[in-house]
Parts: sequence; C-alpha cells; structure tokens
Amino acid sequence: MNLDDYISQEKPISEKTIILPKNLLNFRKFGKTIKPEFIDDDDDDLKKCYDLWKVSEGLKLKEIKDKIAEIEDFSNYKKVRGIVHILSQLSQLTKSEENAKEIRKFIFLQGPALTEDEKERIIKEAEKEFQTKISEDKIWGDINPYKVLLKAPELSIQDISKIYNLSLACGIALLSYRINFKVSENIGDIIRLSKKLGLMYDSAKEGWISVFGPATLIKESTKYSLYFSILVSKILRKKGFEIEIETEKGILKLSQEHKKFFPEIEEDVKFDSSYEEQVSKIIQDTFTNINLTREPEAIFFREGVFIPDFKLRNDEGKEVLIEIAGFWTEDYIKKKIEKLKKFWESSQRKIIVLASEKLALSFGNIKLPDDVIVFKNELPSLELIKKIKEIIPNTKITKQKNQTQEIQIPDEIKDKIREGMSVTEFQKILQNYKLDLDLNKAAHYLGYKIEWKSIFDGTLKKEK
Repeated sequence: MNLDDYISQEKPISEKTIILPKNLLNFRKFGKTIKPEFIDDDDDDLKKCYDLWKVSEGLKLKEIKDKIAEIEDFSNYKKVRGIVHILSQLSQLTKSEENAKEIRKFIFLQGPALTEDEKERIIKEAEKEFQTKISEDKIWGDINPYKVLLKAPELSIQDISKIYNLSLACGIALLSYRINFKVSENIGDIIRLSKKLGLMYDSAKEGWISVFGPATLIKESTKYSLYFSILVSKILRKKGFEIEIETEKGILKLSQEHKKFFPEIEEDVKFDSSYEEQVSKIIQDTFTNINLTREPEAIFFREGVFIPDFKLRNDEGKEVLIEIAGFWTEDYIKKKIEKLKKFWESSQRKIIVLASEKLALSFGNIKLPDDVIVFKNELPSLELIKKIKEIIPNTKITKQKNQTQEIQIPDEIKDKIREGMSVTEFQKILQNYKLDLDLNKAAHYLGYKIEWKSIFDGTLKKEK
C-alpha cells in the first residue's frame, strides 16, 4: 500500500492531509484527558508567522525560520514551529541548486577530508568539475532548509488556522493505539479504509466502532501510528462525527461541536453503482417526511459485520434498511448471500433487499423473506415505494405533476433515436442538446425502454 495515496494526493491545498510531527504537538493534560491547543485566525503568533511568510518569497527556508525564531519563547515554540511546518508544506518550494545531489556525491567520493588543505583541494576539484563556485548552499541545495520559498500559499489566515488544527489532531493520533468513533452517515468508506490500512475493528459501545492494530498492540506503534492519523483525518471530515483517540498519554475526545476548528471539506457523494444512485433519487423524489442516510452504520452480529446501503427513517422514528445486491462476480454473490442469510437469522431489524434475478436464483433453497424484491434489469421503483409504505406507515408522498408531460425534447432528436441504440450513445445525444434528463423517463417519452445488460451496458427497445 502506498501511503502517498492518502497524504500527498494532488488536491486543492486546503484539502491536503498534513500531520504534525510528535515533537511539535501542542496540548495539555487534565487527568486522563488531552486538550489540544487549537488556534483561530485571531491568534497573535499565527498573524506574525503568516505576515512574515507572505513577504519572504525568494528566501531560503532556513533564513525565514531564523527570522521567525525571534517570535518564539518557551511558552509558544511548539505552536510557532508547527505553524511554520504547515506553511512550508502548503507552499511552493524550489531547490537552490539543481545539481546538489551530484555535487555531494562527487565530494564524498573523494574520501574523507581530514585537514583544511584536503578539504580545499576537494572543493577546487568539485568547482572545476561543475564549473561553479562551491558553497554550503550548493552542496545542500535540495535539502529542505536550503530550499527557496517560490510562492506562499494563497490561503486566508483562517484557512491556515484550521489546517493547523486538523494537523494537530492527526499528530496526536500518532500517539494512539485505539480509536473509537461514530458518524451520522457514510461509515462504509471509513470501514473500507480501515481494512485497506490493515487495521482491525469491532463494535464498541452502542453505535460506536473501535479500530485498533493487532491484538498484541497495547501501546504506541510506529508501524500503525500513521495509519491511525490517516483514519482520523477521514473521520473528522464526516458529518455528525464523535471520536475518542486513546493514547498512553491520555484520551482526546472530539465531536461535531469542534467542527468549527477544522476545514470545511464536503466530500463528494460517490455511489458504488448506478442502482444506489437510482434508489437515492427514488426515495428523495417520492417522500417528504423520510430522512435517507447512506451507509449509516456498521451492524455487528455473531458471524460478522453488515453495512446496509441505506437507512430510511421517518419523523416518528420508524425506520427500514435497504440493501442492493446487483450484478457482481460469482464470488461476491456467494459472500453476499451468506451474509444476508446470517443477518436475517440474527437481526430483528427490518431490511428491504433489492436483489438481481441472478442473485435471487443463487439463493437456492434459502427461503427468501417477504421484503426481498427481485428485479431483472431495471429497478422496480413502484414496488420499492409500496414496500416502504408497508413498513413505514404514514409516509408522505411528494405531490408531483405528470412528469412525462413536463419533458421537453426537440422533434429533431426523435429522428436520431433507433431501436438497439446503446445507452451510452443515447446519453450523448441528450448531452449534445444540453438535456439533463433521467434516461429511463426520456426513453419512455420517446416510446422506448432501456434493457440493462449490466450496470454499465444497456440498449433501447421499442415499448409495446
């Protein structure tokens, strides 16, 4: 696994994950509780560092740090150096000498210089070889202190303060051996990231997930500390987060009320399949008093963990889970069947399963619950709505006009549509005319229906 995929991705600089090193972590302890020293844009030290950094383009980092050192004292040096660390990570830096690595290699290969005469001889040979005056800056020009600040970050002082706070929280996670958390939605991608990082997880107190390293890991581990930091960065971007970071030095507790200290980063909603996207749209377009949450929680039972695709909850607190099992590999289908079977046996919670015909046939002799809706190609939206109304009474349906009549499609498009046309080609025609329409509704209006061969492949067929 390449950790750069999580830390050094090409993202807007306000969304980068920067982790403060352990020696710069600025926090206090009250008994077993850790209180991080978060800052805001009114922080005096931050203002001084920020202003000085902005006017230092063209200077080497070591020169800038020498100036900022005048701001430091015993009480604030961790904070000041942490701010400088953030600013340097967010800035555009350049080498002060492009050939620094080659110059160093040439000098070191000449052997140790035990006297001043030997040192002078080697330097002269290097100057002759590289046709330049050799100085300390030339030798170390590609190392951070000798790099030049080419461009300061184009971020407000408020953005810098929030990035610092996020980096401080992630830095404290470097000291951790266990993380307990809960979020209000999209827990699935956190669980998937935990698996990818080689971390283990289990249920904690009600609604909480506990993430940890190997069973033998009972104290801070260099191998896993960075993994915990990456996970914390992900959790703090979620809605309704609560997190407890357990370390040998104490416990750091953060919740949604601390959100103001961190960057506002809205994660894009990425559906695992077009079916998930369709279900989301059906629910949101149909019901007015049902709250839909995607990947709401991890449900632990004796044989494993189950994360439903959606949870629906009305304003009276009644709820139902929805799981979509579509066209996947044979191995996936077998695992899905086994997990669903065990969930049905052990859980009292209501769940609607939308199962492709292929998956449903694979159930074999397993008796399907009444709340399994089998479909062939297209999702049966009316059957799904009916089933939701049965399980959650008093649902309120959105009052809509006849949407077919509201669709406006130019006559010239009709001449370009033909039976057997691929969905991709059909979609391109609509896009060429700048028509952002639901494909199924647009096809129906034109007298066709879409026959889906797979999630990504379908053709138009004349409706009878």
